[in-house]
Parts: sequence; structure tokens; C-alpha cells
Amino acid sequence: MELESLLKKTKDYAPMEAGGFDLSDVFAYGEEVSRKVSDRSVIGVAELIERNGGKFHYIGYSQFAAHMDIFDKLIYVHAKDKFDVILPLYALGNEQCYMMAHELGHYTLHSGKWKCYAGMGGKSTIEKEANCFALGFLMPSDEFKSAYTKYKGDINRLSIHFDVPHRAVKSRVKSLSLQEK
Repeated sequence: MELESLLKKTKDYAPMEAGGFDLSDVFAYGEEVSRKVSDRSVIGVAELIERNGGKFHYIGYSQFAAHMDIFDKLIYVHAKDKFDVILPLYALGNEQCYMMAHELGHYTLHSGKWKCYAGMGGKSTIEKEANCFALGFLMPSDEFKSAYTKYKGDINRLSIHFDVPHRAVKSRVKSLSLQEK
């Protein structure tokens, strides 16, 4: 489905609602899902989403600029095992990986009803829940703590090790009450 067609089809979709979960449970759930996959790279996360019925739409900067409301609607869930994820072509691989894991969090945590959407960004409860899922999924606590010790808390090296953006590493450091160095 082309982007224009997707946007027309989904104009009556409702926003997803936060689950009201304890965030420590969301981190743990992300880690649990992570243990079931062997590849948390951008390719592995993409394959996981596709195996669960997701389809990707990669769009350029000009399309984002023409449809600024897309920032608030990066995942559309149509039915069980049928959803679309919109990602910017211009995002770096580690940013796309994080965005994919974030949208996977929305799908697994917030799509109890069909014909709904969610975006990325902001500080709302639903976004915090999706972020916690993504952090737990991409950087499980035991593995992260081990790497944190190995790399002496170096944000750059941790970012490379886990193939995630610096901001995700900083969030994970904070979530585990480690000291940012």
C-alpha cells in the first residue's frame, strides 16, 4: 500500500491508549521478548516485525515535510497480525533500529483494539511505555550492565555495541541507575 493510500484508509483510526503498566514490568517484558530472538540488529528487528504481520513504508524527508502529521502516526494497526510502520529513509541505521523496536513496543503493548495508530516522541505515558519496551528489548539489563563495566560507561562504545543511538544508551544508563560517564 502506498503512503497516500495508507493515510486515506486510516483517517478514521483512533489513537492507541497507554496500558498503565508499571514501567519496570515493561522493561522486563521487552527483555523477555528479546530473549526469544537471536538478532536485535536493524535487520533482525525488521524481520521480527514482518513475521508478526508488519509492513514497512520508508519515506524521504520531502514526504515527511509534506505530511507533518506523520510524526504522530508511525504505526497503524489494522487487525491482528496486520500493521504498517512508517520510517524515515534519512535516519541512521541505529536510529531506525530503535524506532522499529519502539513501534514493536506499541504493537505488543497498545494494540488491543484494531484500527488504531501511535507515533514516536513526546513524553506521554504511551510513549514512555514504548520507549521502555525498546530499551529493554535492545539492551537487556544483564547484558547492558556487563557491557557498561567492560566499556567503563563510555556512551559511544555502548552505542556501537548495542547499535542504538546515544540517547537510548543514556536512557538505559538512567533506567538502571548507573552513572553516566
